[in-house]
Amino acid sequence: MPQWKEDLIEKYFADAFKEDRAQADMDEVDDANILALLKDLTALPHLAGGDQDYILANYVKDKFMEYGLDHAEVMEILLDPRHLQCLLFQLKDYEVLLDYPDSDNPNLVQLINTTTGDVIFESEFREQGIDAAPNFVDSYLAYSPNDVVEGDLVYVNYGTVEDFEKLKEAEFQTDVQDKICIARYGQVLLICQ
Repeated sequence: MPQWKEDLIEKYFADAFKEDRAQADMDEVDDANILALLKDLTALPHLAGGDQDYILANYVKDKFMEYGLDHAEVMEILLDPRHLQCLLFQLKDYEVLLDYPDSDNPNLVQLINTTTGDVIFESEFREQGIDAAPNFVDSYLAYSPNDVVEGDLVYVNYGTVEDFEKLKEAEFQTDVQDKICIARYGQVLLICQ
């Protein structure tokens, strides 16, 4: 790490996490404020790159200023999946490829009996029994364009490296090559599964 970064960290962050401050910092946390902020932030859908996403980014910036920060800017955080590093850029207009749900042609998962061709199961893309906002976002799997994929299913737990290694062991002897892997949600970033 360059010396200037070490100096900056020492100057601005050295006292931030000292044990004698921990309890005082925790005493400042107000559950009711956190709940109110979460309700504000989640009241409306906010897909990446959408109008509501921009509105919420500015809402957070305004709250930071209200809470006493000297300066706050809306920044765009890009995740580089090759290195899992966050890269910061000032908010600008970019032409990017983002996957958005299409309620006329939704992502669906079907299990089909290969003998009869009957659909055994079909997933739901619209949640039932909720009062949805006019711009409600139907369920979809980001990073997954609509297409038809056919093949044998293999359950891979969370889809971690360890999970795939376990499948290779003598007890399972399961090859996932050319198979559809079904993974649990959690423990691994969705973009990495």
